[in-house]
Amino acid sequence: MERETNMLLWSIFGIGVLTVAIIPSAWGMLGHTAATGSVENANMAQVLWGQSTPVSETISHMADDIGVAIIPGATAPHIESVEWTTSVWGPELTLTGYGFGNPPSSQNGTLTISDQSRGWVAGNAASYGVNPTVQTWRNDKIVVTGFDGYGQSDLSNWNDGLGSWVFAPGDNLTIQVENPQTGIAGTENVTYPGNASMPSLSVNAIPKNLMGGSVTTVSGQVMFDGHPLSGQTVNVSVTGGSLGGTAYGNNTSEYVVSTDANGDFSIPYTTPNQPGTYQVTVMSDGVSSTQSVTVWSPKLQLQVNTSTLEFGQSDNVSGQLTSSGAPLANRTITLAATGGTISPATVTTDANGMFQATYVAPNTPGSYTITAQGAGTSAQSSIVVTEPPLSKGPVMNNMPSQWSGDWASHMYLTNLPNGAQILATNGSQPTAAYFRYGNGQVLVDTQTVEFYYNSYSWATTEWNNIINDFLVPSHKPVLLLNDGAGWGSNQQAVSAVERAIPSATQSPLSSPSIPNIDQYGTIMVDAVQDSYFAQNLEQIMPQLDTWIQNGGTLIFDSTDQANSGVGWSTGPDGISNVWDLQAENYLAGNVQ
Repeated sequence: MERETNMLLWSIFGIGVLTVAIIPSAWGMLGHTAATGSVENANMAQVLWGQSTPVSETISHMADDIGVAIIPGATAPHIESVEWTTSVWGPELTLTGYGFGNPPSSQNGTLTISDQSRGWVAGNAASYGVNPTVQTWRNDKIVVTGFDGYGQSDLSNWNDGLGSWVFAPGDNLTIQVENPQTGIAGTENVTYPGNASMPSLSVNAIPKNLMGGSVTTVSGQVMFDGHPLSGQTVNVSVTGGSLGGTAYGNNTSEYVVSTDANGDFSIPYTTPNQPGTYQVTVMSDGVSSTQSVTVWSPKLQLQVNTSTLEFGQSDNVSGQLTSSGAPLANRTITLAATGGTISPATVTTDANGMFQATYVAPNTPGSYTITAQGAGTSAQSSIVVTEPPLSKGPVMNNMPSQWSGDWASHMYLTNLPNGAQILATNGSQPTAAYFRYGNGQVLVDTQTVEFYYNSYSWATTEWNNIINDFLVPSHKPVLLLNDGAGWGSNQQAVSAVERAIPSATQSPLSSPSIPNIDQYGTIMVDAVQDSYFAQNLEQIMPQLDTWIQNGGTLIFDSTDQANSGVGWSTGPDGISNVWDLQAENYLAGNVQ
C-alpha cells in the first residue's frame, strides 16, 4: 500500500513540473507568447481569466507589443519603475512592471495618481476633473501621454490641489494600477521630480500707491516653454480689499479666474478704505507671485478767503489733498457750488497737493455751499452772499413841504417789507425805498424824490444814483413806461433816463399788456397821471409780478395828483387805483 501511495505522489509532482516548465514553452512555440496583441490578448484573457467580451476597439489599439509573455498566477499588478517626462504640459510617464492585465474598457479608476502633498487625485473622475491620457496599456507597461483637465481646480474646495490640479516638484505621489480583469490593485509611492519643468507666471505691475476704495486690475499670463496655457486656473488672494472673479466654496478669501486662449487672465481688485500696505498674491499651476500695494486714505481740505460776498463779487477758493499728512499730487478735483459760478470746475493738485479756483457770487442773497470732490473724498465750505449797499448820497431828510415855497412830496410809503432800505424821507416818513422781491428787486419812490423844486430850479437828489445803480448795469434792455407828461419832476426824470440809456425803449402803455416782457432786464414806470395809463398799469400788475420774481428790476416812480381824476386816494390795499393786488401792496408799500 505504501508503494502505491509513493507512486501517486511522484506522479502528481511530475505533472506539476510539466505544468511549470513545459507548457509555457509549448505555448510560445505555438505563437501565443504575448497577452498584449489585439486578438491574442482577448483570447488569452478568455483562457486565463474567463473574460467573456472582447477588448473594445478604442483600447486594444494601444497594445501593439506582443513580445511579453504573461506569467501564470502573476495577476497582482507590480510597478517596478516610473519614468517622467516633464518637458511637456501636462507631464508624461511610463510605468513598467507586470500584472497590469489587458487594456480596460474604461479608464476610470484603473489608473490613479494621488498627490499626497497637494491633496488631489488624477484618474478619480467622481471627485476630480483630471484624467490620465493612456496611450499604451500592456501587462508589463503603461504609457501616459498627458492629463485631461490638468491645471484646473475644484471651485467648491480650495484644499483639493491647493488651488490647482497639478503635480509640483517634490510632491509625494501614490500611483495605483488596478488589473482590469481581476480587480486587484497594486500601488507604488514615488516623488515627483524635483527638477520638473513648471509653467511661468508673469503678473503685470500693480500701481504701488492707490486710494482707498479705488479699483485696479490684477492681470498677467501663464505660459509653458514659451507657449501660452489656456484653461488654467489662476488664484488671487489679497490681505485687504475685495476681488472679482469666483470665490472658492470653502475659501472666500481666494478668488479664481481662468486663462484665455492666449494664456492671459485679469481680475478686478478694489482696495480697502483703511490705509496701509497690502499683499496681492497670484498663483497658478503651483507657481506664485506677490506684489505689495500701499493704500492711501485721502483727506480733502477746502476754504474760501472770506465768508461773505456781495452780489457779483469774486473770491479765491483753495484747498489741499493729503493722505496721512503727505500731499497727493496730480489728482483731479471737481468743484461745484449751489449758487453762483466757480471756475475752473475741474482742477489738478500740484506737487504740494494744493489747488485753487475762483468763485463768483450770484445776484441773489443767501447761504451757498461750495463742494470739492476727488480721490474718493469730499469737502465743503459755506459762503454768505448779501446785497450790496446802494451807491447814494446822504438820505434826504426834512425835505420842505410842497406848501411852503420850496416844496417836496407830501406822499410817503408805509407797510414796507422787512429789510427794505430807506433812500429818502420827507422829514419823518420814507419817500423812497429799495428791497428784494423773489429773484428780482424793486425801487419805489414818491413824487419829487428824484428832483425837487428849490427857488424856481430843479435840484437833483437821488435820481442820478438810481440810474447808476439800476439802469446802467442792466444786462438786458430797459423799458420806460410813461404817458408823455411834460412837466415837473416827471419830465426831469424821463430826460435823465434818455440821456443815460439812449437805447431804452419807451411805451405809453396804450394797452393792458407788455409784449415780450421777458426780454427786458429793467422796467421803469413814470408819469402816472392819465386815467387810461393808470387803468392799463393796474391790469398789467400780475404780469409785472411774475416778471419781477423771475429776476426783473422794477423802478416805480409815483407822480399822480389827487385832482387828476385817478388820484392816490387810499383803497382797501392802501394804493387803490394803481396797485390793487395784495401781493403788489408789498412791492411799493402803502402810499399815503
